[in-house]
Amino acid sequence: MSAAPRYVLIAPFWHNPAHVGRLRIARLVRVLARDGARVVVVAAGAQHTRVDAPWGVELTVPDRWNLCREVPGASVSGAASSAHRAPWRRWLHYLFLYPDLSVLWARQAAIDPAVRAACRGARWVLSSSPPESAHVAGWRLARALGAGFVMDMRDGWLDEPLKPWLETPGLRRCGERRMERRLLLAAQHVLVTSSGWQRALIERVPEIAARVAVLTNACPPPDVGPAAPARPARAPGTALQLLYAGRLSGSSSRRTADQLLRPFLQVTPSPGRPAVALTILGELQPEDASWLQSGQAALTDRGWQLTAEAPVAREQALRRMQAADGLVLLSASARAIPSKLFDYLAARRPVLAIMPRDSATAAFTATMPQVFPAWTDEETGNAASVQRFLDACACATFACAVPDACTEEAHGERVRDLLA
Repeated sequence: MSAAPRYVLIAPFWHNPAHVGRLRIARLVRVLARDGARVVVVAAGAQHTRVDAPWGVELTVPDRWNLCREVPGASVSGAASSAHRAPWRRWLHYLFLYPDLSVLWARQAAIDPAVRAACRGARWVLSSSPPESAHVAGWRLARALGAGFVMDMRDGWLDEPLKPWLETPGLRRCGERRMERRLLLAAQHVLVTSSGWQRALIERVPEIAARVAVLTNACPPPDVGPAAPARPARAPGTALQLLYAGRLSGSSSRRTADQLLRPFLQVTPSPGRPAVALTILGELQPEDASWLQSGQAALTDRGWQLTAEAPVAREQALRRMQAADGLVLLSASARAIPSKLFDYLAARRPVLAIMPRDSATAAFTATMPQVFPAWTDEETGNAASVQRFLDACACATFACAVPDACTEEAHGERVRDLLA
């Protein structure tokens, strides 16, 4: 008989490679397995399956309502876009099911006999969101097993919510606030990805102050992503190749193409400096395309280029980052630290970070010499920082090291300290 698991990770999105949270769970599996811990991952899928792995067991609980499974065009939040659901499901979702439609799967997963048998004797049950219903499964399963409950909140629930209907007061927000509070009070540990999320959560639920800890994401280690190549030589007179990887308004309504291009338009081109070729690698919404069309004309007047390409697989995107002269990050959030930042840092290229001045991303990157800030509230004041970024991109000897605090090793030490 195999040993009892030490950790159970509730991740309904585990089989969805487009879900950003999957990278976080995969990282947790790696760092826990390095300590010899046995791990069980509970995911959603088409049918009951059990796959034994060197680190433990991967269990799939049937998603009979097709609520958690990946669908064509699914967003990186992991939940199927509402455009792919029948109208009656959307209304059912909004009126009756808290915190999201996937709670039906969550309740089933928590009582599934195969899950309870495989997880018997576990010390910790960790649930990761979004969707927030994963925390319902984690809480119920931990209570049944007599295990500790860990809420891993990758994104805010009521703080800068991903769901538009939670941005204003109403019955829906009231119901989810009660549910969030109940789960937070039941958790032994609550993990958030920035000090901004930590402060916001403690302000709303001060009783859990001692249990809220910051666990940022981490850079992919060399054995997970492709090896970083040597800095490519750039022929004299050729444009700097800059890359923005990811979506714009399709990921957050706060993020627009206008914000992305505005800092570049504050720079006055000089005959003695190389031109710029900016590529946007990601899925665009119609409103993004409209903004980019006007921005493209403005950049063309400067002798610069702007192109948009369809998204590619993660490993290919990592290679594109490594091959670029510089990378562009856009964060419109006050509290979130984009996971893309860690991919950028691992690529060892200069980064132009376009962000709010008082944001968690600004504080996190303040001491990183390879990150050049551009403030979203500055109409004309970013030119000097953008020019320093472009100079770094043109300098073949500009050094970009992965910060020690952003390595997977440091991430693992933090996990061990929290869940000792």
